[in-house]
Amino acid sequence: MSSIVFLAPDEAMSRAATAAVRSLGLSIPVIMATDQGGLSELRRYPNARVLITRGGTSRMLEGLKGRTVVSIKASFLDIARALRDLAARGCRSIAVVAHERLIGIAGGDLETTSALGVTLCPCADAEAIASRVRELVAAGCDGVVGDTAAVEAARALGVPERFLDSDPLTIKAAILDALAVERGFEEQELMLKRFDSLLSLVNDAVAIFGSERELLFCNERARALLGSLPTARWYPTLQEVAYPVHQAFRLWTFGQHRYLVRSVELAEGERRNLVVVLRRERQDLLDREGGTSASRGLVAKTSFSDLIYRDKGMEEAVELGRRFADSDSTVMIFGETGTGKEGFAQSLHNASPRRQGPFVSVNCASLPQGIVASELFGYAEGAFTGARRNGKKGLFELAQGGTIFLDEITEMPLEAQSLFLRVIQEREVMRVGDDRVIPLDIRIICATNRRIEPLCAQGRFRLDLFYRLNVLRLRLPPLRSRPVDILPLFTHYVAQRLGISPLDVTVDEEARAALLGSPWPGNVRELRNVAEAVSFWGRHVTLERLLKIMSGDPGEGQAATLTLEVPPGASLREVEAAYLRDLLSRHSPAQAAAISGLSRTTLWRRARELGLGGAP
Repeated sequence: MSSIVFLAPDEAMSRAATAAVRSLGLSIPVIMATDQGGLSELRRYPNARVLITRGGTSRMLEGLKGRTVVSIKASFLDIARALRDLAARGCRSIAVVAHERLIGIAGGDLETTSALGVTLCPCADAEAIASRVRELVAAGCDGVVGDTAAVEAARALGVPERFLDSDPLTIKAAILDALAVERGFEEQELMLKRFDSLLSLVNDAVAIFGSERELLFCNERARALLGSLPTARWYPTLQEVAYPVHQAFRLWTFGQHRYLVRSVELAEGERRNLVVVLRRERQDLLDREGGTSASRGLVAKTSFSDLIYRDKGMEEAVELGRRFADSDSTVMIFGETGTGKEGFAQSLHNASPRRQGPFVSVNCASLPQGIVASELFGYAEGAFTGARRNGKKGLFELAQGGTIFLDEITEMPLEAQSLFLRVIQEREVMRVGDDRVIPLDIRIICATNRRIEPLCAQGRFRLDLFYRLNVLRLRLPPLRSRPVDILPLFTHYVAQRLGISPLDVTVDEEARAALLGSPWPGNVRELRNVAEAVSFWGRHVTLERLLKIMSGDPGEGQAATLTLEVPPGASLREVEAAYLRDLLSRHSPAQAAAISGLSRTTLWRRARELGLGGAP
């Protein structure tokens, strides 16, 4: 078995090892080698990956790459037998000196009596062993038990010595340990072969990176894709598209081709491996409408795992969203502007069985007036002047097999609402100017920042359409009602802009107070814009820098403007009251004091004098 080699430090060990190998019915080569000599002897066995040896030789070989060392330790019985031999020769102060890898017991494990003193001395190398023997003999030791280096040093000093043998049972135990290690290697290799065979059947390219982002494994498709690069460059090349991890596919261009990429992190204790999956867009899959859903940008980029929240209300919304994801029922998302309704809709799509299908996002307020129907439902050839020769798919058709997200649904014109109602009821669409019905396999998600019931009462939104849409309801809380999320979101966006960890972003206490005190009328979108702007000053956020952004200061050479509603002929007192009232309605007391140039005490006093309710 050339994968295991036994390195014996002397002839006695060599004979004992040969006998042990023969008695076990094995064919492990046994060679004579000590310390540095072991390195040269090993060149004869390039395939050996498990080495059996003892003492200094085991330490010397342990650093070899691709080799595992099984070290033979002296047992208590081995040491006791040697001590008895020297005691029979009249020795009363005996030193046991050997390499620390050989002595497998502590000094306290050896019993000493008044008639026999034993000193146990593990050493790091042969030079230290010889030096220690000389010191002990000079101190009165009259016998030495040890390995080759200790025995030779004792002989040179004329002191009785005894070589520390390893009995046959200890040698057999080491051989069996080596066999267990080799079996472990074989099982790992078999598992990797099975894993490789499995991944070879996958049509995607797969690369797995370790916790240090070193390449651990890849299949043939990954080698064909990235083989032109050194493996050390694979992760830096993929880092931009693979991190932060995302289960939804993202579009990535490499060389002359485009790929769909997704990544998954596998955690095992403190070790975190990264799995990157790449799928090439095939030209024969591109349709005449301009390509796959990914190439047209019809891909949901956000998943529930990407959302950052600690707030209980947001946690409940996410939990409810995960439950809704498995259903094909229509979902209605309510929330103020900037609360992240589209990101939530994308997360619903990516958690649903339709995650591999397209995600079509439509802002109903931005649809061109007059041609809303042709945009949503498509049109046939010749439907109107300027129509495409072969007609055009509508947005509902583009979502076939996936999800369509209709944002600001209350802005859809009334004439389109009746057609949309049929789509919801029948799950089919008819293009403008066509007489053919096209079945639809889609999931519909709608969102609004307005209350729909009053619009229905005013006749601006169809009541029957509202009933069809209002099946599964989700309400996203505004940012001001989830203050616990403000700082984590802010540091995340700053870190994302700078390409660093959120833990590396520092925010002064005054800046923290300003962030937490802001009403954030624009919600998460406004917070993200502020974070992106303040990130240009670096990772350290101060109140001064923050207020330059939050107060709307346009910078040098420009003047910020503020419109105050005051009656004609208003007095200076009334103008001041209007100014402070507006300032305190939009900013925290600390921010208002900094912007007005007043101290908080003066600001509080003037507000009281002017009769402003809720003075700071």
